[in-house]
Amino acid sequence: MTRPEWRIRPMEIGDYDSMLALWMGMDGLTPNEHDTRQRIASYLDHNKGLSFVATCGNELVGTLLSGTDGRRGFLQLLAVKPAFRGLSIATTLVENSVKAFAELGISEIRIFVMKDNGPAHNFWKKLGWMVKTDVEVMSFHPKRPE
Repeated sequence: MTRPEWRIRPMEIGDYDSMLALWMGMDGLTPNEHDTRQRIASYLDHNKGLSFVATCGNELVGTLLSGTDGRRGFLQLLAVKPAFRGLSIATTLVENSVKAFAELGISEIRIFVMKDNGPAHNFWKKLGWMVKTDVEVMSFHPKRPE
């Protein structure tokens, strides 16, 4: 059986419809109001060259949305179509973002992983990532002006 040929390239807003379809087809991943075309376009504009997609022919098969606050890097959303898992696509997407952060002088990168997502925990630990036990995530949702 022939392994599919895939490639990695920087994410563009033109990928939005395919990205959204990929994300919506993933178990445990529910796009929300932060994932509109306008917000993703703004995110990509503020974080040029940090997010990547994997393609096989004309098909988008993986994404990694990444950004920075200028001090640390943040990997926001890693997704690979199930039929394309096990081909090192996720690892290569991560490596591309890590390299892009390094080129900006950013030496600490973080990712939020759901506590009950065992496969994700295993993936990140295999790549050498560590669970931080000295911080907790807090969130605040201000009311929108009327």
